[in-house]
Amino acid sequence: MLRFGVWFYQSMLVYNMIALLDCNSFYASCETIFRPDLVGKPVAVLSNNDGCIIAMTKEVKALGIERGAVEFKIRPLLKKHNVAVFSANFALYGNVSERINNLLYQFAPEVEQYSIDESFLKLDNISHINYLAHGKMIKQTIEQGTKVPVSIGIAVNKTLSKVANKIAKRSEGVFVINSKNSRIKALKRTNIDDVWGVGRQYAKMLKSSGVSTAYDFTMLPEKWIKKKMTVGGLRLVHELKGHRVHDIVLESKPKKGILYSRSFGKLITEYTELNQAVSEYAIRVAEQLRKQNSVAKIIRVFIHTNPHRNEPQYARNRVFTLNISTNSSIILSQVASKALASIYKPGFRYMKAGVIADVITSADGVQDSLFDNMNHEAHSNIMKSMDMINNKYGLDLLRPASCGTQKIHKMRQNMLSFNPNLDYPVVGE
Repeated sequence: MLRFGVWFYQSMLVYNMIALLDCNSFYASCETIFRPDLVGKPVAVLSNNDGCIIAMTKEVKALGIERGAVEFKIRPLLKKHNVAVFSANFALYGNVSERINNLLYQFAPEVEQYSIDESFLKLDNISHINYLAHGKMIKQTIEQGTKVPVSIGIAVNKTLSKVANKIAKRSEGVFVINSKNSRIKALKRTNIDDVWGVGRQYAKMLKSSGVSTAYDFTMLPEKWIKKKMTVGGLRLVHELKGHRVHDIVLESKPKKGILYSRSFGKLITEYTELNQAVSEYAIRVAEQLRKQNSVAKIIRVFIHTNPHRNEPQYARNRVFTLNISTNSSIILSQVASKALASIYKPGFRYMKAGVIADVITSADGVQDSLFDNMNHEAHSNIMKSMDMINNKYGLDLLRPASCGTQKIHKMRQNMLSFNPNLDYPVVGE
């Protein structure tokens, strides 16, 4: 018997399968939704403040440009090859990701959104199914509904579905591992660097031991794997051998700490502008707390100048402990403003600010305090109404006045393609 409570999958008739959907060049693909003329052409997306390339299509990769390349250094090359360059629009990407996952529930009752561009679908107990045809149907539905190209790998567990997905990207877009022979062939086609869970250091160590493919890895003695890679490596090799160790995770664990921080599009000197930024960041933290039904007891605010500039430097942070844990945008923005007022110092040009929520607990177990006269029930009702209106009509339609009416402190996004506060129609709606 194997440990970890895993079970074997049958080599031919497999009714316990997991599919992995991965969006191809997701950020760049989202930009082509509104620019269909750019499909099949070089497209790149920049990081915050238009600094470096964080996403690109295969046409850009073919030019020898690597992820992380600084935009202004390769600008002549981008212009020479007519690369369409866009500022990152994370609100848009999140919107598209949500729509994709909503469509996936047509094909599986259990869906785990692993990242913004990857989702696992649990296809267990679906008998007499042609998994290749099923995968093609999922692919067609997503691409017709959102115009985002996707690849799908289907196998008995998450690790093998990752392997299948890698192969799918290099072939017809859908690949299925549903037998012992197909598993072995797939592992022999997969470099050890591309195995999910094998980091750079482990890959280097394994290569020095003569392991070049995923199949080579499965041939190693399990005692050696456990000694060199601990129990995590042992679980990994069990999945590569066709057993399921990691199941679908339907609910993510609440975060124990929440940070919202941004570098400004321009250096800020005025307290009013800095306060608007800090207030907005506190609101973003409060929204994240409410999404996971949590409250925070401690709020930390920090500010600092640009350490890379030859000018006077300043960096400070301040911690506030609340009488009662809360997720109210109003209260947290007020506390953040007080913290900022205590550390702000004129005469400096500030590059970045941030707000951190700590000592996070469930919102269902908040205890009152004799030293607090705030009506927290009223705040809770106000937040529910604010979230409902903002979710329906657009981000930041309602927000505390301390944030101001204009985002003077916003990031530099000179090549933004689309207003993230507006919705867009899905094809077919």
